Amino acid sequence: MTNRPNQSVGVKERNLGIELLRIVSMFLIIVLHCLGLGGAGKCAPEHTVQNSILWFLTAACYGSANLYALTSGYVCIRATHRWERMIELWLQVFLYSVGIFAVDRIFGGSGDLSWRQIISLLLPVTSNRYWYFSAYFFLFAFLPFINPLLERLSKRQYQILLLLLFVFFCIGGWLSDTLAAYAFSTAGGYSPMWLMALYCTGAYLRRFEIPLGRSGKRKALACFAVCTLLTWGSMHLINLATNLLLGREVQKRLMFYSYLSPTVVLGAVALFLFFSQVEVRHGKKLLTTVSATTFGIYLIHVHPSFSARFLDHFFLRFSDISFIGLLTCILVYSVLLFLFCGAVDFVRLQVFRLLNVRKFSAWVVRTVKKPMDKLLGKG
Repeated sequence: MTNRPNQSVGVKERNLGIELLRIVSMFLIIVLHCLGLGGAGKCAPEHTVQNSILWFLTAACYGSANLYALTSGYVCIRATHRWERMIELWLQVFLYSVGIFAVDRIFGGSGDLSWRQIISLLLPVTSNRYWYFSAYFFLFAFLPFINPLLERLSKRQYQILLLLLFVFFCIGGWLSDTLAAYAFSTAGGYSPMWLMALYCTGAYLRRFEIPLGRSGKRKALACFAVCTLLTWGSMHLINLATNLLLGREVQKRLMFYSYLSPTVVLGAVALFLFFSQVEVRHGKKLLTTVSATTFGIYLIHVHPSFSARFLDHFFLRFSDISFIGLLTCILVYSVLLFLFCGAVDFVRLQVFRLLNVRKFSAWVVRTVKKPMDKLLGKG
């Protein structure tokens, strides 16, 4: 890829359903952040129908980050590993990390600047400023070893691998985090190991494609809907059980609202299967153009300076409007955030092309490669 974690092959070879899925998953990530960081999920009183609907919407969006990670495995398993791609990606992250902070300061951003903040700005990978990028950076370094191994596995061996990943990283990690045991913890899904598990899953779905047909697509959507209902319903069942047994609610009522939750993971895989076989006949150029900006959209809207101005607790001001009005505000504002951040990253793409950042990245790789070849040998 040139400027996002999932790009690899030419437009003619792309599965445009996957490109569409990137766009949908990033939009759902924004909606999820509006509900959480934006405070929209707190705008309806608890134990009301309106509050329950907001939790259902949250459940429907919760697998969006998993979806985005699945596309990486699907696309990159057949891609040529090029270190230049990571250099370009790091430059994109660095630009937004420092640039958005600088713009915020120019327009009156306040607060003291500590050395810790400076390090976080300048070293976005090691400071975990963007957890997804830090996890992907780690994964990318091992792809030259992971991809050949995955390509050599038989279907049976691959299925056993996925079963083990599901048992230890999904079920084990989810229970470890829920019970605070940490025996198999994957940091709630915010980790390179969980990203690797999703990468392997996406790669499997590329190697051993599952033809769905029209009825299969409907079943995949139905599976996603059932998984969403189970995630949402679990909260109410746990509330009911703890009220009956303990006379109070507990925080663990949200245990299925997790990237690692089996219902969230299976729902994401089902939706991925549906989109992987969606046929796109019109607007292909627009689709690939918008898809190319999705990672930039993520980088911009979750930047602390941008989020503090345009996302954090933004919807609390709408707590007095009608519920239909609130849902409309969530939808419209999510679209506006997506379009604005996408437009900014589209400009960034043109600037990178104008400056020939790809050529610069290739030069950096060649410069580093020479002493490495002398040190390790060319074999």
